[in-house]
Amino acid sequence: VGVSLSAMIASTGGGTTREFILGSNTLFWLETPAFVLAVLSAILIAYLFQHRNRVAEFLTKPADSFATSTFIVVGVSAALNAQCNLLVCFLMGVLTGVGGGLIRQAVFDKASLRYNHINIFSAAYAALIGVILLTQNVNVVLVVVLLGFVHLSINTRNAIDFMSKFKFPYLATASN
Repeated sequence: VGVSLSAMIASTGGGTTREFILGSNTLFWLETPAFVLAVLSAILIAYLFQHRNRVAEFLTKPADSFATSTFIVVGVSAALNAQCNLLVCFLMGVLTGVGGGLIRQAVFDKASLRYNHINIFSAAYAALIGVILLTQNVNVVLVVVLLGFVHLSINTRNAIDFMSKFKFPYLATASN
């Protein structure tokens, strides 16, 4: 139950917050049971692969990056559909991309909140690219894939080491 609650908060928290900010009268995950089923399916898959460390480590970062990029595109698209300005579209993309994870950490793991700098930075960078591409009517699937690669490349160990050289030494400890 705790894992399911944690997963639901992470996967719907940013989008729910976005919907409240944009003034929506609905909660997408209550109206469409597919969202809850997707989260429960992901929990089942994670459970099945939990003892296969090589597979889990190999898939974790790419899966996280492509899920985050999907959330970013959904957030930017929702704001564009609500006819928000580009700054709000950018902010809604970042909020939808990482907001749920931050809310989950605030509820379940407050100590780890301070280690999100690189994830928020990579989501912001991806959201900026997403706003530019989506306003130019680039195919949504292509945008998700591109943003997934952008997010993944920024979230690597090399990116953390690179940024730690530029007066951000606390980032190097975040990866340990």
